[in-house]
Amino acid sequence: MIGKVFTPEKWRHAEFFYHTGVMSLLLLAVVCLLFLCIFLLYVKSHKWRSVAIFGGMLLMCGVVYLVGNSYYGVYYTYMPDVQPNIRDRERAFIGYKYYDGATMTAYTHIQNIAGIEKLGIYEAKPVEREIEYLGYAYGSVYFKVGAQQYYLRTTPEFQENATAKLIGVQYHLKASAAGFKQLGFFSETNNFLTKVVLPMSEKSVVYEQKDGKMSKDFTVNQNEWAANK
Repeated sequence: MIGKVFTPEKWRHAEFFYHTGVMSLLLLAVVCLLFLCIFLLYVKSHKWRSVAIFGGMLLMCGVVYLVGNSYYGVYYTYMPDVQPNIRDRERAFIGYKYYDGATMTAYTHIQNIAGIEKLGIYEAKPVEREIEYLGYAYGSVYFKVGAQQYYLRTTPEFQENATAKLIGVQYHLKASAAGFKQLGFFSETNNFLTKVVLPMSEKSVVYEQKDGKMSKDFTVNQNEWAANK
């Protein structure tokens, strides 16, 4: 869990180390290696002092990396789960690169529930949204959210005396992790769908297309639900 091994400040330092520091060390190491080769192959006299200098710098690069990696190495355990559905930026070689609107929208349908919970800095709160159930066909649930008609390839959960609805979770940044907000982490996430609940009385309803109306794939068109509109 991030909260147990990283403070916001340590996370910022880890990002700097891997995205700026390591790249700088690599460039310096390449330069040192190049000069070592030049002195060893082409310089005939008084070369060992220069070889010692550049060799020492090359060794220093390795030591700095090993020490930094031993301190910040767990960063790569969590970094893949920090996606644009919970953060508005990513670390670049110099500063931060902010995600554009298209990227942010595309990630509204990414169900990264396990990854978010692994971070340990968010708490889940249940959310739901009533839908108009249209029927089941071709392995998909057909329904309407507002005026838009969708289909979703899933196995719904039928319950007695239930209303048709989407069930999910929304994650809220814990008070103990509030400092991560300064690094671009969202205080609230999108809604993440966990299941579709339908009334047992409508279990036998089969979807039939009417008036040539086409349904959108809910998996990639769930902005209305995901953004909690």
